[in-house]
Amino acid sequence: MPVPHDRRGARIGELVTEILGSRDENLDDESVFQLSGKLALRIEDRMGLYPEIRTRTDLTEEKSGRTFTVYSRTAARDLLTYGIAMTGVNACPCAQDTIIERMRASGIPPAPGSGIITHNQRVRVKVLISSKQVLKLSEVVQPVSGIIHGPLSSVISSDAEADLLTGIHSDPLFVEDIVRRIAMSISEIDSLNNDDRIIVKCRSMESIHPHDLLAEIDSELGKLRKH
Repeated sequence: MPVPHDRRGARIGELVTEILGSRDENLDDESVFQLSGKLALRIEDRMGLYPEIRTRTDLTEEKSGRTFTVYSRTAARDLLTYGIAMTGVNACPCAQDTIIERMRASGIPPAPGSGIITHNQRVRVKVLISSKQVLKLSEVVQPVSGIIHGPLSSVISSDAEADLLTGIHSDPLFVEDIVRRIAMSISEIDSLNNDDRIIVKCRSMESIHPHDLLAEIDSELGKLRKH
């Protein structure tokens, strides 16, 4: 928070009071991204200064069981940066293509949609949107959860495990495919403007390689909509 040169002290106690009070906010699908903006306005009303506020909230979607982190930041009075981070699982298409080639060479044609073996890895995706328009949480969660598979769980039934693995291996993706698909999906949301900005990052935690893979898209939505 910027403090004028002629103001003695930032009145930290009042800041802490407002921040602690925000813990009682009743957050829902429409309001969770607005938390930082609401808190910034309350602090401005109380102290006469408009601060930069960053919030982070861990949530679990009741229906799917998927967990994710919600981010919100006041970039300016009329501009909000918000988004989510989610962990899922993905399969490698390159290794799968090699297995399919070997099967065909051995006279064993792979059955369509059978989910040929390959190696799996957890992927961590983060999506940030900078816009004057604030989306519902579900509008950001759906494009991500629809592309990376999950949920991840410490305990999972045999049937659920089989369904998860079949889904992963039936649609393996390169890390760059993941960020492209998510970015293009969000660019189709009509309420966002062409000059709004999106950042999509993905880290693939490789299972059989001693390295991770990273991919990122940082673009105005108007540029994405031209493709």
